[in-house]
This record gives sequence, structure tokens and C-alpha cells, in this order.
Amino acid sequence: MQTCEFKTLLNESQLITFEELPQELQNEIDSVFGYEEVELFKIRSFEIGGRLHTIAYIETVSDYYVFTYVNYSSSPRITKQEISKTTINVFQLLRNEDERGVGGCSQN
Repeated sequence: MQTCEFKTLLNESQLITFEELPQELQNEIDSVFGYEEVELFKIRSFEIGGRLHTIAYIETVSDYYVFTYVNYSSSPRITKQEISKTTINVFQLLRNEDERGVGGCSQN
């Protein structure tokens, strides 16, 4: 499957939102290789301890990404989390087994 630059995969309103993000966060999102189709792109911002946190939630065909951006006085800090949809599906299957009482040892 062909991969594209992230911005080219966004609809018009998503692109406007993306371009309003801090440049460092845009660059970090663009640096991820393998975007094939964006199924979800949402931004949430909130204040914690007097600092604005901007979080980008991205869902692609195969993965979920969460980018967190916090601008500290010395420099911005960006963290990225990635989890595959396959991993999420395994967790769902395990939870379903527990709910049905199927399976071996389990800890809550």
C-alpha cells in the first residue's frame, strides 16, 4: 500500500486544524512513516499545572497514534505513543474471554 505525506490525507477542515498546530508538533506527526489512510484526526487541548497540553489523536488503517505537545520555557516536549489495531483486537478478545469465563489464569 502506498504511503503519503500526512497533510495530503486530511480533509479540508482537518488540514486547517493541522496547520494551526505548533510547527514542532506538525513536524513530529509528519515524521511518522507509513500513513496510508487517516480514519480519524482529532485535537484536544487542556491546561495542566498552568501549561497548555495539546494532544493529537490519529487513527490509520492499521495503527493508533497519540502525540502530546507541551511547551516548556526551555523547549517544547513532544511524546508519541503508537499501538497497532492488532494489539487492541487481542485485548478485546482477552476481555471477552474473561467476561464469558473462558481461558486460563487472569488477573484484574
